[in-house]
Amino acid sequence: MSERWEESIQKWYTNSHTSNLEYLDLATTEKTSNKELGHYISVIHNRVCLSSKVHLKIFKLLLEREQKLEEEVKKLRTALKTLTSLFLENKPLTKQEAQGLIAETSKQARLVEEETLRLKDNFDQKLQKDLDPPALGFIKPSDYASTIAHNAIVIRQHNLQIQLLVQIAEDLRDIKTDMKTVLESHKQGRTSAPSIPNDLITKLSNLTIGPTEKPKEPKGKILVFKDPLKILKEEKEKTKR
Repeated sequence: MSERWEESIQKWYTNSHTSNLEYLDLATTEKTSNKELGHYISVIHNRVCLSSKVHLKIFKLLLEREQKLEEEVKKLRTALKTLTSLFLENKPLTKQEAQGLIAETSKQARLVEEETLRLKDNFDQKLQKDLDPPALGFIKPSDYASTIAHNAIVIRQHNLQIQLLVQIAEDLRDIKTDMKTVLESHKQGRTSAPSIPNDLITKLSNLTIGPTEKPKEPKGKILVFKDPLKILKEEKEKTKR
């Protein structure tokens, strides 16, 4: 609508007759005719239309600028919200909050340390707990009274078997390594006969799945009783000779 209005004003202003405007000063004339008044009004109308055109143009520019400013304001509001959320998420801690966080962290670390020590003591007690000697197979007869106790002793004995099998496997692995060393030294053609290492003999002697018995101590000299009469006769024969 404003463009059509501007085009019509420009067309009228271009085609209109504009004469010398000095005669429009009606204050100096004694008598003003209707023609002069009409021309005066026509010129004023022309100037008013021109002013309206300028005002419309300025108003249009102001509207466009207002729209741009509104878009920029929206962008700034969005950026401000983003910055506000980032600031709240990464808000620096105050002195009291930092002290409370440090105290809570140290408290949690102390609790974790205490729990670790408690579990360690519990594991040590379970590992160092004496195993019942086999009485009926691997089960103690007194443990048949309760099912829970029976299951507990069975689990313990299974763990014992696993532990002994692991120890045997490790000993066999070490023995295999030692035997390999002996065979390699024999193949290299050494002059001295390969001797079995002492640690291999110790491992073979200690290789067992049950409780080892203490070695029996060697007995002393056995004294045999002899008849004193026979001793006397032997001494007499020695003197005769």
